[in-house]
Amino acid sequence: EKGAPLFVVASLSPVWAVVDVYEKDLGELSEHGEVEIKSDTQTGERFRGRLALIEPAVDATSRVAHVRVILDNPAGKLRPGQFVTADLPLKNLFPTI
Repeated sequence: EKGAPLFVVASLSPVWAVVDVYEKDLGELSEHGEVEIKSDTQTGERFRGRLALIEPAVDATSRVAHVRVILDNPAGKLRPGQFVTADLPLKNLFPTI
């Protein structure tokens, strides 16, 4: 249509990181806490985010569930499709007495 925008530029802040977690490890995840993300393209830099969702379904073939992490990305250094690694918050396995 004449005068209609050709495209819309999407904001990359915030972004999601979707992390695969093996089924056997899901019980050790804490639903609260900070997540640290590292990317090979941003050597030495760490990005902090929060765990937003542990998907309830496990993939039948790979036996992983997706965990969604929300990250602020004001400088646009993280991009959709990038591979990242994540340090996820774990439950307190050794409670104090």
